[in-house]
Amino acid sequence: SSLLGKILYFKFGKESSQVGLKIDEFELAVREHDDVPGNEPIGKNVLRTVCINGMPEPLLSHLQLHAYAFADWTAVLAAAKAYVKIKVDNNTAAATAAPAALALS
Repeated sequence: SSLLGKILYFKFGKESSQVGLKIDEFELAVREHDDVPGNEPIGKNVLRTVCINGMPEPLLSHLQLHAYAFADWTAVLAAAKAYVKIKVDNNTAAATAAPAALALS
């Protein structure tokens, strides 16, 4: 089906900032596929590979480096969410610290 193709070639965005919304879209597509009567569930290893390989850099390299640690595709997505959250938190901290650092000069 075209939904299966969408899942197998899914991309989670061109930048890490897009990953969160794309994860929701991916999970919905997998649920929709699995809910269709007669559809075989997509293999967990296939979904795991799609989740890793569909990520943008530098998240892709990070996930590939730690791929051995992910039991299934949901673990990959949890790691991707954590990575993006840390990156956003670090960017926010840097942005709020920058004016203070400038004021000292």
